[in-house]
This record gives sequence, structure tokens and C-alpha cells, in this order.
Amino acid sequence: MKKAHVATLVLTLVIAVKLVFSFSNVPMQITDNERLRQIWLHSQYNLGQGYEFFGNMSDEDLRTFAALEYIRGKDPSVVNFEDPPLVKYLFGVSILAFGNILIVQFVASLVVVFLTYLLARRVAVSTPLNLLPSLVLVFDPLFLERSTSVNLDLPQLVFVLLALSLLTRSRFSRKRLLLLGAAVGLAMATKVVFTGLLLLAFVLVVLVLKRVPQLRHALFSVAASSFSVYLLSYAVFFLFHSPLDFLSLHIKIARLYRSYLPEYPWFEIWRILFLGKWRTWFATPPIQPVAEYWIAWPLAILATFSLLVKKEFRRLPLKPPQILLG
Repeated sequence: MKKAHVATLVLTLVIAVKLVFSFSNVPMQITDNERLRQIWLHSQYNLGQGYEFFGNMSDEDLRTFAALEYIRGKDPSVVNFEDPPLVKYLFGVSILAFGNILIVQFVASLVVVFLTYLLARRVAVSTPLNLLPSLVLVFDPLFLERSTSVNLDLPQLVFVLLALSLLTRSRFSRKRLLLLGAAVGLAMATKVVFTGLLLLAFVLVVLVLKRVPQLRHALFSVAASSFSVYLLSYAVFFLFHSPLDFLSLHIKIARLYRSYLPEYPWFEIWRILFLGKWRTWFATPPIQPVAEYWIAWPLAILATFSLLVKKEFRRLPLKPPQILLG
């Protein structure tokens, strides 16, 4: 057996063992709908509604309660309206089918690791080096924390990576364009629709720069499939509300997130990635260390940017590294 094959096998086993070990140490999540309802009623989400305030409700409890409500057919605009409902339906199915809400996160983690490997191959990283990004990922403290807690970030990352993986292809058939749009739509329907809209805008710009054949048709196909998937994720909402209510809901969401913006300076992400600190709204002093910070973050960014130094990555049409950097 060649050395490269042996190294690939060893790295694959290390990644698999690390994931299994991480998942096996997570305790079973107990979901008590009535307990969560009481926490929600007496939390920051019902201030001024006649309920005594007991304390802030955590994001994990909020998403769990929302999942239990949604899977019972309740109006998704009542609880956690500020985030799209798709993944919370998946959480609810996970609770009913397996008795464990985190099954969704475990599956999402595996898909993220696999898509990371595929993208490493797309940027021409040779075997077995194309497994190194996945290897680094499964030891990343933030990735492990997201993989073993109730959140919307990890499932959204799955769809973002899927869209980027499709976008790095050299050819775009009609089926691939529709799949690309669906991936973007799923990202929009997972957490913070505006993140998905930014992804959609980026995808359309890349298609223009790559000069895909029948450009107008390609742009329309991607945009149409994106919004179709997003609207479909609100199917239950439309059982309770009119299209005008749907518009009003998104204006309400936009105003809510707009109110957060003054707390976050432009390019705050670079302070997080390079210094391991972030601006909070609840602590003194406001600049606090990121508990999951890992030195691999800035090193990975610098290594990725180094790809642009190579001449073959400077010219259009866009190459995979340029797309990923974008």
C-alpha cells in the first residue's frame, strides 16, 4: 500500500474516532414542553405581557421550545419569530423520532466535515492533505460546541458549504443551477434570512463573473428556486396568515436585527478571528475573550489567503479558492 493511502486511512480513522468520541460524551437532552413554556412566558420574550419576569431564556431552550411548538402545528411566528422555522421543524422531528434533539446536530456535523473535505479537493490540495482541513475542524473547540448544542448555526453552515461546493464547479447544468438555488434557499430558511440573501447575492455575482451560458436563465433559475424553497419553509405560517402578514413579519424581523447593529462595529469578525475577542452587550468591560478561540483560526485564514499569491488564481473566471475567500 502506498504511503499516501496509508496516511489517508490514518487521518480518516482519526477524524471518525474523534467525532464518535465527542458525540458519545454528550448527555441525552431532556425536553419538557411545559417547563420550557413557563420559562418562555416569564422571560425577556414576554416583557410587558402581564407575566412576572423570572430571568432571560437561553437560546438553546428557546429553539427547543420552538421545535416542540412547531412540530405540534403551532403558528411559527409566535415563538422565535426572528429566525426562519426550517431547522426547528427538523429538531421537532428528531425529538419525536429519536427522543434526542441533537441528532440533527450530529448529522449536520458529519455533513460539514465531509463538505469541508470536498472543498479542500476543489482547491487542489493533494491527497492526503485534503483531509487536513477536516482534521483541524474536528478538533476546533467552537465546532465541537456547536455540534453538541441546540443551535441554528451548524445546519446553516451545511447549506452554505453545499452552495459553495456547487458554485466551485466549472459547468452549470439546469439541474445543478436549481440545486444551487435550493441550497441557498435552505440557508435562507435556517437562520437570519439576511445571511442567506447575502449568499444569494454573492452566488449571482459569481455566476456573472464566470460568464455562465444563458446567463439570464441561470440567474433566474437560481433566484427562483432560492425564494421558492424559502417560501415553502413557511408553509405552516400561511395556514394562519395572509401574504401581507408575511411581509409585515419580515419588516418586524428587519427592525429587530437593525436595532442590534449599533452594538457591532464594522469588521468585528476580524477581532474575533485574529485576537480572540468580541464585543458583548452584557458584560463589563464590553470587549470579552472568545471562550472557544483557537490559534488555528488566524492560521487557516492566512493559509487560505496565500492561495491568491499564485498566478493561476488571479485570472477570471473565478477559481475555487477565490470563491471560497469571497
